[in-house]
Amino acid sequence: MRDRLRRFAVVGLIATVVDVGLLVQLLEWGWPVVAADVVALAVAALVARRLHRLVTLRDDPFARWIRIRRVFVAVVVVAGLVDLTVLAVIGTPGGPGRDLAAKVVAVAAAAGVRGIAYRAFLFRVIRREQSLRPVARSRGVPGQRRAARLLGGRSHLRGRDPCPPGVGRSTGSGRGG
Repeated sequence: MRDRLRRFAVVGLIATVVDVGLLVQLLEWGWPVVAADVVALAVAALVARRLHRLVTLRDDPFARWIRIRRVFVAVVVVAGLVDLTVLAVIGTPGGPGRDLAAKVVAVAAAAGVRGIAYRAFLFRVIRREQSLRPVARSRGVPGQRRAARLLGGRSHLRGRDPCPPGVGRSTGSGRGG
């Protein structure tokens, strides 16, 4: 589990560096903020999807969010809109340091949205799959059936003394009854 989490973090870091670095570079070249951010987000999303499939989740058959393209795209679009909105509100006053600071805040907000969206999707899928499974009948306390069988069946215990005639009761002192 730790290995997979480590791989996940590395892929996320690589995608974030691509996103932030490309945005800052495009802004340096004079691109408008919205266009630069859209291109940076799209390239980072492609890098993240590819790396997650190849590195992080290659051995996980339950990684539904990366294999279902429409879910991945929907989350990327929503997180991208949050990124763009935060960037537009904060603004990029120019200069690599200021552009970088604004983008870091936008990335953090978008990461929160992605985390919540993927978690909600996974829980919805899991709940749906669990509702389709037949419900296992409760078998009571483990060992209950075995104990009942040893004592002569459950009917023996209904409304009667569980100790057969001639069996003494213990007083709890450890010396027998």
